[in-house]
Amino acid sequence: MERLCGTPFSRPQPHCRTLDPSARRKQERLVSSFADFIAQGWRADSEAPSPGRSVRADSPMDDKTAMLSKCPGKVGASIISRLEKLAAELPEWCLRERAKQRLDQVRDISDYPVTLNHGDLIPSNILIDEGSWEITGVVDWAEAEYLPFGMCLYGLEHLLGYLAPVSQPYMLDAGDPSTSSNTPEFVYYDNAPQLRDLFWARLIDVVPILRGMREEVQVFRDVGVFLWYGIAWDDGAINRVVNEVDDMETLACLRAFLAAPSS
Repeated sequence: MERLCGTPFSRPQPHCRTLDPSARRKQERLVSSFADFIAQGWRADSEAPSPGRSVRADSPMDDKTAMLSKCPGKVGASIISRLEKLAAELPEWCLRERAKQRLDQVRDISDYPVTLNHGDLIPSNILIDEGSWEITGVVDWAEAEYLPFGMCLYGLEHLLGYLAPVSQPYMLDAGDPSTSSNTPEFVYYDNAPQLRDLFWARLIDVVPILRGMREEVQVFRDVGVFLWYGIAWDDGAINRVVNEVDDMETLACLRAFLAAPSS
């Protein structure tokens, strides 16, 4: 088995909001190469969908659209039921309403590409060149599944910020641990909006058809956020909705990722 070269991004990842110009240039290379990685999934596994969206004409009792029938895995086969559970049990009204909105939209989308999605796209699984921060590989594909394109885009958020736990004050600038919180917080870098724009510009440059599909991509990006951060991963069991007592860090990510702008 060939060994991938690179360092997990979790090692050099900055934990302060404001970075120096050198680190910002590395961030730009990181985000651009992440867009290339996402584009590879599209090119390898998807077929171009017909324009627009197809609304279901089947019975309300049948939650399998043509798209979802191509998602037979553990997560894919339960997208509808998990969104229903989230819409009923998430600890905040606004989160429940957002889950219900996305559930309704998923039920209305039939013609949409299904691609191979990584199952745990977090900094420790993203390998980079330490000098440039360009992505050299992605590891831990054990939970990968064929899912609607974009469901692993929660991974972008981990490149635009970091989780500051309760015990760790977050720094406004390098060397200035002057700000702390009593609860975990996902902290975005000051240049996160520019990096997000860079990601989408690069992705659309490589996959131009996505320019007219941003709404659908955003729907499934949010679905991925809900399924990865709204459902607790209890030693492999993924059947419990997160709560304020046991899952503070996961909830911090869920709130931040859903509040993030789409572009």
